[in-house]
Amino acid sequence: MSYDTLRNNSTRPRGGSPRRITGVFRVASGSLVAASNGLFMYDAPSNSFRQLNNLGVSMGRINKILQIDGRPDVILAAENGMFSYDVLADRARLVSQGPVDPVHDLFDLGGGRGVLVAMGEGVFHYDPSSSRFALLGGPTTGRVLNFQPLPSQSVLIAAERGWFRYVHSSLSTVEAGRSVGERINTFMKPDRSNFALIGTENTLLITPDHLFDNARIETQTDLSRIFSSPNHIELRINFSHVCAPSSGFLSLSLKTFHNSAERATVDIRRIQSGQHYHNSAILAASVILDRPGSWAMQLQQGGIPIGRRIEFTVSEAAPTPKIFSILPTAGVIYASIFGVLIFACRWSTLAFRLLHEGVVGAAMRWPLLLLRYSPHIQQWMLEPWFVSQKRLLALDVNSEEGQYLDPKIIRSDDSATLGRLLLQNLKTKNRLWLQGPSGMGKSCVFGAWEREYFRPGRRSTLASAVRTHGFILVPLRVRDYANLTAPESDRPESWTVEALRRHFEAAGYAGIDRGLVAAMVRTRRFAVAFDGMNEADRNIEFCSFAKQFRHAKIIATSQSAPPEASNDEGETWERWRLPISIRELQSDLLIRWMGEERGRILVARLGVSGLSEHLLSGYDLRLVADLASPQREKIELPNSRIALYRAILDRAANVHGSSINFDELKRLAWALLLKGRHKVNLDDQRILGAETVSALSREGVRVLHRRGADFEFRHEQMRDFLAALWISEAFPTAFSVQQELEEQKAFRMMQKDQEEFWRFYAQLLNSDEQLIALWRWATTKPDERPYLITALQEEADRRAITLTRRPRR
Repeated sequence: MSYDTLRNNSTRPRGGSPRRITGVFRVASGSLVAASNGLFMYDAPSNSFRQLNNLGVSMGRINKILQIDGRPDVILAAENGMFSYDVLADRARLVSQGPVDPVHDLFDLGGGRGVLVAMGEGVFHYDPSSSRFALLGGPTTGRVLNFQPLPSQSVLIAAERGWFRYVHSSLSTVEAGRSVGERINTFMKPDRSNFALIGTENTLLITPDHLFDNARIETQTDLSRIFSSPNHIELRINFSHVCAPSSGFLSLSLKTFHNSAERATVDIRRIQSGQHYHNSAILAASVILDRPGSWAMQLQQGGIPIGRRIEFTVSEAAPTPKIFSILPTAGVIYASIFGVLIFACRWSTLAFRLLHEGVVGAAMRWPLLLLRYSPHIQQWMLEPWFVSQKRLLALDVNSEEGQYLDPKIIRSDDSATLGRLLLQNLKTKNRLWLQGPSGMGKSCVFGAWEREYFRPGRRSTLASAVRTHGFILVPLRVRDYANLTAPESDRPESWTVEALRRHFEAAGYAGIDRGLVAAMVRTRRFAVAFDGMNEADRNIEFCSFAKQFRHAKIIATSQSAPPEASNDEGETWERWRLPISIRELQSDLLIRWMGEERGRILVARLGVSGLSEHLLSGYDLRLVADLASPQREKIELPNSRIALYRAILDRAANVHGSSINFDELKRLAWALLLKGRHKVNLDDQRILGAETVSALSREGVRVLHRRGADFEFRHEQMRDFLAALWISEAFPTAFSVQQELEEQKAFRMMQKDQEEFWRFYAQLLNSDEQLIALWRWATTKPDERPYLITALQEEADRRAITLTRRPRR
């Protein structure tokens, strides 16, 4: 009998009552009841509960109770760990090992295979027969949401970091999907079908029954010229399948066989080449082929073979006397090839790839030690990277440098300098931090640092830049790596190292590994510049990098304050601040952009129109200058910030002379905001249409601009305005917008995105009644919705509305 039934009876059980029952288990002496406030025994004849307080352990809240067939005890998932309760002895003992973390869920694998335990931020396996308790191998899952059994006696795990499949043979998990943060509500495989249906909180998914049946595997390494060796050799294969572009997330491995006997299983990594294909990827693995004979290799996922097994023959190593006889000649050839490749690295990244990859790379990998530890070799081999950075900057320098106004920045001791000159302070200071509000020019100052260092359009080399500044500057725009996770979960600093690796890889250094990048950064010669640290939730990773790489120079921009200290020696950040308001820079900026006479006229018109008081950022002011271009000097200026942004959109439509798909643009802005993205990729461009993208990226409109093959919003403030416009128009009632915000988990967005978005949205509300209704709804959960509450209160003050809560009934 459940507690709900008991509660509805006319006679309530005596004794302390359980709250929020999570499980009931019938035993000889009654019914064992697990609840949020402890463990109880229910005695039916006396209709009473007895709380079990003298168990010898403190379990806290009990989340689940589980009985394993054939065992006299029951297992309890509790707030203070996992416990085994012996009904006969009326005693409990702690089963989980290591740090005491809450156990959220249990899953009986059946057949004596043990129990899966969702504890803390991971998944463990518990074997009751041996009392062995171990963390599962494989990728980090984060907190588990629930377990779902599969027909193949496997288990699908829904967790915060995605979906994972349990592999019992290796006591590990493999990635099974990217549906982050969604519970699995149901799983169904119709009879005689080749697919399965998976129901989540918001989606119905379909998955093939035999996913990799049509996968094709081809070798890229020449297997006909391989000799036995105790050293690692890199094997490359071409993986053709619709899932190939995501092979980096599939937990693939390569199993090797010698004379039909299994030898080893090694991890696979995807090679990021300059070419991208829709259904194929190049995979690589480092293996040891130390014996002659028949070998084979098999691509697999969690023990499941993928594609055909590739068989090949490894020849016996050449006899030692022959090796010695050709050593002098081989040494000369080796040194010559090495010298030529090192020399060629000064002009081409192809030479680096030959040193680092393939057959040549396997024979000459040791010279890369020079790149790890020799500053002069680093300068020589990274010259092509320096040239590529100059070329990228040259695309924007003509439109940015001439219009850049170097702002005055102030240190905490009231000393001042110009933003561009802050880079010079890195000669004597290892940690610099530039703080400023949104739209006040942090990225412009960052761009000035890049131009100061790389000097596009002028004759300069990496060696000359190092002589001038004393370091090799690597610029990272944090927004480009916001969705990147640390590849080594126990080393948060690997996030920054991986971002640096991808930065060099994009410049043509394909195959460069994190170990090489980390070694270079530790040589006291590198400085890393971060633009927009507030644009990604990576504070732990950033602080760990600053602590572990204490000799690397770091300069960063952010809306937020810097960390307390950057390393064990207590080295603090030297903090500089940009102006809080754009008002003091309005006159100088408009004169710089429009010329002396026209700039002063526009400054006067801003004061008369009242728009000057509403401008919050440099981007706002840039929109005003575009609106008052020479062809439109007589146009009436808007009287509010909202009207200014609407006027820019109207101008885009009028200049283009055709209809623009504004509805899709607003919908896209809302989707990008939820994901923390700025880039408008090729798929997004197809949805908007070529005409719309062209109109929005024209000079004088400043909604989008091109970055490589993609476009992105010129500033996140325009993205946030368009997203707010979409919400206010698509969900006009307070109830409908509340549903949309909760369904999309909008309050999980980063702080800087929420602040600007809610400010726009509050100003777009058409009625005071809707503002009051939303404010009352938001205040029901003030800890979750603080930025919405602040924006609504500010708008209420502007409209002279008094906000009061309704009395509770």
